[in-house]
Amino acid sequence: MSEQPDRILTNGRIWTGTEFVSAIGLRGDTVAAVGSHAEVTDRLAADAETLDLGGATAMPGLIDSHTHFVRAGLTWNDAVRWDGAGSLAEALARIRAAAAASPPGTWLRVVGGWHPGEFAEGRRPTVAELNDAAPEHPAYVQLLYEDAVLNDAAAAHLPEADPPGGSIERHPDGTPTGIISGPGAFAAVLGRIPPPDRAAQVASTKALAAEFNSLGVTGVVDPGGFGV
Repeated sequence: MSEQPDRILTNGRIWTGTEFVSAIGLRGDTVAAVGSHAEVTDRLAADAETLDLGGATAMPGLIDSHTHFVRAGLTWNDAVRWDGAGSLAEALARIRAAAAASPPGTWLRVVGGWHPGEFAEGRRPTVAELNDAAPEHPAYVQLLYEDAVLNDAAAAHLPEADPPGGSIERHPDGTPTGIISGPGAFAAVLGRIPPPDRAAQVASTKALAAEFNSLGVTGVVDPGGFGV
């Protein structure tokens, strides 16, 4: 196997951890030189590959020291994501789009990655809004580890009694309101959703890794947790 040629990244804003430089030289997996283009080229092989950054910023890969990568990766491709939504209306539109793209009865889940504070409306969805967005699909929307909102199709799968470590809000007649709280209640619902097969889990985990890489995250520390 031939060794990887020397490489030079130049004409950019390259963060070293203490300052910005315009060029960096790599020898294999090692940083051989940083500084100006001239300073770097003087220390690399004459046939080094050169990448012109065109003024772009480059930096070392980030390491997320607490993320549930393993668990999230298994269902990443199946989740409805609300990150980046500026309004509840936009978030509900994503539920509608997922419902339109999935056979009736398919579970739609938003598990974390959002907060009412990011929405112009400043609130979570109501059960009625989830019913309207996905009348033929069980829809589950979880806020952190605080509570979750379920539409009627999802609430139909709730157990008759509160599970250990969780609570199910009910109307005076005993029927669920669609609001649950606590890890035990979350697990009782999420455990009803059929898991993807192994091939889909592998593809989903690769998709999550690509998403992390696109944001500059190249390493993670997974603390484990429910379902892992």
